[in-house]
Amino acid sequence: MKPLHILLLFTLYHSCIESRAQLIVKSALDSSGIENANVRTIDGSFNFRTDNFGQLKKFPDNSDVIISHPSYDSLKCKIVKGSTVYLHPKVSIREAFVYTGNVGKSKSVSDEIASVKILGQEDLKRTSAQNLGDLLKYETNITLTQDQSLGTSISINGMSGQNVKLLKNGAGITGSMNGSVDVSQLNVNNVEQVEIIEGPMSLLYGSNALAGTINIISKRPSDKNQAVLKSYTESTGIYNFSALSGFKLGKSYTTIQVGRNFFDGWNPGNSLFYSPVNKTADSQRYSLWKPRRQLMAELNVYLPIGKKSEIKFNTDLLLETIINKGMPMAPYFESAFDDYYKTNRMTNSVEFNSNAGRFKHNVLASYNVFNRRKNTFLNDLTKSGELQLTNPENQDTTIIQSTQFRYISTYKTRHIKFNGGIDYNYEGFLGKRVINNNKSISNISFVGIAGFSLFKNIDMKVGLRQSINSMNKIPLVPSVSLKFNVRKNTIFKLSAGKGFRTPGIKELYLYFVDINHNIKGNPELKSESSNNVNLQLDHKGKVNKLMYKLKLNAYANNFKNLITLAAINATEYTYVNLGTASNFGTNSEISVYWKRVEMSYRNSVLTLTNNLSGTHVPKYFTSLNHSVISSVNLGKKSNFRINAFINLFGKTPSISYVNDQPIVVKTDDYTMIDLTFNWNLKIKSNVLVISGGLRNLADVSNIKTGISNGIAHQSSNGQRLISTGRSFFLGIEIKL
Repeated sequence: MKPLHILLLFTLYHSCIESRAQLIVKSALDSSGIENANVRTIDGSFNFRTDNFGQLKKFPDNSDVIISHPSYDSLKCKIVKGSTVYLHPKVSIREAFVYTGNVGKSKSVSDEIASVKILGQEDLKRTSAQNLGDLLKYETNITLTQDQSLGTSISINGMSGQNVKLLKNGAGITGSMNGSVDVSQLNVNNVEQVEIIEGPMSLLYGSNALAGTINIISKRPSDKNQAVLKSYTESTGIYNFSALSGFKLGKSYTTIQVGRNFFDGWNPGNSLFYSPVNKTADSQRYSLWKPRRQLMAELNVYLPIGKKSEIKFNTDLLLETIINKGMPMAPYFESAFDDYYKTNRMTNSVEFNSNAGRFKHNVLASYNVFNRRKNTFLNDLTKSGELQLTNPENQDTTIIQSTQFRYISTYKTRHIKFNGGIDYNYEGFLGKRVINNNKSISNISFVGIAGFSLFKNIDMKVGLRQSINSMNKIPLVPSVSLKFNVRKNTIFKLSAGKGFRTPGIKELYLYFVDINHNIKGNPELKSESSNNVNLQLDHKGKVNKLMYKLKLNAYANNFKNLITLAAINATEYTYVNLGTASNFGTNSEISVYWKRVEMSYRNSVLTLTNNLSGTHVPKYFTSLNHSVISSVNLGKKSNFRINAFINLFGKTPSISYVNDQPIVVKTDDYTMIDLTFNWNLKIKSNVLVISGGLRNLADVSNIKTGISNGIAHQSSNGQRLISTGRSFFLGIEIKL
């Protein structure tokens, strides 16, 4: 049967299913079904939400109802069996709600004073992201750095991973290696949205929040029994599978998810439709992109307590193995050294929220364990066995344990809202790479934030955080934010604040001395600090049937005592505090929505100081990044959507050294292009979602970075890894 015939049959079948629905709620913009629209009778006897296609199968005939959705204007009407109702989108189309930094009920983005970017369900669907790194790679102000053994690290507005706070449901994520958490280890299969808050959030989240905060919000368990199966394959050797089950147990709602991600490794020159082969005894066993296997499990429990309180529990487990298969060794090429990097991460958190009149209470407790082991084996390629080497230099184990407790109470009157509370954090490090193999840091902070309206259209928020650290002195952290409602759909935001980062355990107490390394910590390090100013303009409008959103953001940061690794003699390295540094830049975005077409253009300009003013190299370095994201729904009833992602990265200047003299080098510019599609189908009471497309159409795998400095975990030939080559992917999701 031809593909066109299959498409026609699916469309006809979907139309028949639609005709059996007693109520269909659609968008007046593109006639697509509106998922999770709330339909309730005026007398309150019926209150349900529409399914993935905007349908309700059972509904009392000839009823007066109110139909509402956060992204659409509410409608009060009378409906009869078989009705189709159209809702008109608000100008604030797809207005998301912000959880990060709020107590109790979340705020809409327009109500939030901080600069917040939301990546929600539409972004997850369109990108077919498998992990947090996949989702963030389309953001112009976020840079991903790939490492063969340490994974994917990120930077925001030019500031690296140790200055980016990563959270899961408000609890910190433990397990940074070389200063950064591997974002490719963070699964997004059961995620409601990802929130990106630019600028320092040290006021609420303490250390490591100089550049910004990224909070991964899990989906709340459904009040209906459900099962979801997902599979994903990519021609570079990726094979992923996950299963989710949701059910009600007593008064609680629970979801359990398990999954397995597998990557067979990749080398430049592999064919587009690569399939795994047995690589055991020749040079092809080596992969530039290392084979990786991940086993994952997650448990979410939601327990409502009366009408005003709730408890949310989350536990997340990851088991990962990365294999670095070595080249066969001369003279007979019958053996090779293989490295195994095994990571176990368990993240547990429990959150309690209560709304008691003017008081709201939020309690968060978390316990995290991170275990990473490196083992080297001598592999006899003529046999099936491996011999683990006992030399201490070939074995390494790092264990990090962290505990967090935070209590924030909110008191709200007609004119003022006050947040106050306490935040306690503990981190312990076990491993031979720190002095005495065991070090820990604890910190307790007291937080106070007051929000009030100065005038009818001006809101203000001021706050202070005072911390006591077991190893370091932390300055008082103030913050002030203003929001001006210039017009109904125009908002101007201004914020100024201080951020800080205390030195990590490795920076203070590292002892990494062997035949190849001589790196020691510095217990005299001071805390990093920053002053930040952020301005943002948000405007939303409508011209006939075309809707648009405009966002302009400008920021400036001034840093003191930045921590970096430096040589103190010809062979020994240690961590030191730099004097001062600064960066400033702009981020802009304009999005338009017209019928079944969406398109957005994003631009990022970043300027950094080079810390070498007074030499012959420039004082400031500037880089640019542009991206275009477009999406079109091909039919009113087909639910078939095509998406295009184009990301243009400009040349990035930096400093290298020749004969101990600094020179300016630039990375190559490059372009990343992805084409994807999503197709939602309904088969009886089940939903089938098919996604697919082409990734990295420009076939960019690495770029030149100039002259190499010989830094560990970087390519020795001045190359920077960007991506595996051009590939095809296909994903299938079944909701039962």
